[in-house]
Amino acid sequence: MVVLAAAAVVVAVVGDALPTRREAQGRAVPPADVRAATLPSTTTATSVAPSPVPPTPPTTVGGDIQVLGEQVTRTPDTAPPPTAPAPVPASPSPPPPSDPPPCTSRGGADFVDALVNDHRSIRCEQGLGDVALDATMSEHAQYHAERLMQAGACASLFHSGELPQWYSTTYWGENAACVAWSRGCWSDAEYIMNGWMNSDEHRPNILDPRFRRIGVGVACDGSHTYVVVQFQS
Repeated sequence: MVVLAAAAVVVAVVGDALPTRREAQGRAVPPADVRAATLPSTTTATSVAPSPVPPTPPTTVGGDIQVLGEQVTRTPDTAPPPTAPAPVPASPSPPPPSDPPPCTSRGGADFVDALVNDHRSIRCEQGLGDVALDATMSEHAQYHAERLMQAGACASLFHSGELPQWYSTTYWGENAACVAWSRGCWSDAEYIMNGWMNSDEHRPNILDPRFRRIGVGVACDGSHTYVVVQFQS
């Protein structure tokens, strides 16, 4: 069973056979070893100090990925009144732009590294700014991943209640996922990313141009793997 959640995602996978990457990407009907889970839909709010958003009733979506997500933003600071621009002297035409650097390759040395690189690669392919892994944010994401594991919440993921306090002065989001697999801990980052990108609740967080930093947390009890990715401007 694969369960995905987004506070900006949750994925659950059950079965004895690990689906191949090709099967995970191209299969229209979920395999017999994947049980669909249900997760609340994404909510969006604007607040100076947003309050925690309680989970909403589950909503089933098609395919083998179910999602839960939210994204909360603060009210932008009041901008000063505009001033008349100073005259700009004429300048010679700039040289033609150089080719942009190649996008980061997907995958990585380990599960977390692959999740980070997959986020960076997808954003680059869409012409969006890069994101960097933030150590403090990863501590927060790890804390919540372990909390989900201790609660046994693979089929009923919930978001971090501390998000408004942790990131009170920025735009933020959160995606969460859980994979239940009888053979052990899940380690296919691309399978989870495909589920999130096919979700209207999770994709907006991955592709939000305001986000510049992410934190990643992973916890596994031997048969359930919980993944939490937090985003911040």
